[in-house]
Amino acid sequence: MFAGSQDGSDSSALLPASPALPHAGMAVPDSPSAAAVAEATDEYVAEQDSFGNFLAECCRVEYGRPVRFEDFLGAYHHWLETHGENPRAWSRKRLAGELQRRGFNKHRPMAGEDRGKTVYTGLTLLVSPPSTF
Repeated sequence: MFAGSQDGSDSSALLPASPALPHAGMAVPDSPSAAAVAEATDEYVAEQDSFGNFLAECCRVEYGRPVRFEDFLGAYHHWLETHGENPRAWSRKRLAGELQRRGFNKHRPMAGEDRGKTVYTGLTLLVSPPSTF
């Protein structure tokens, strides 16, 4: 602290009391470890991953199983609405990209009931798509 200013007055009374700051290399008391921060960050990201949460709650990953993109889109948009999220944030393009990024393959069958429709393989919906979609 200052002993006084040049004019002889005591300027230490003007300075607020402050806790001692740690020196380099010292741990800050009650601070979380880097591992704890990373774990909390991972938990937050997982909570905010609406697509991943939908997959965990409403889908089953099954090798070779197809799901129609329109059915998946309708079910996901309905799920978003029921969870207070905006389905408009998930366009067809964004959803298709996320499906492919997570390893689901897009194709259009040339025969069968899904003929000419876009399907993704490796995924089964555990919920029915809304009938109004």
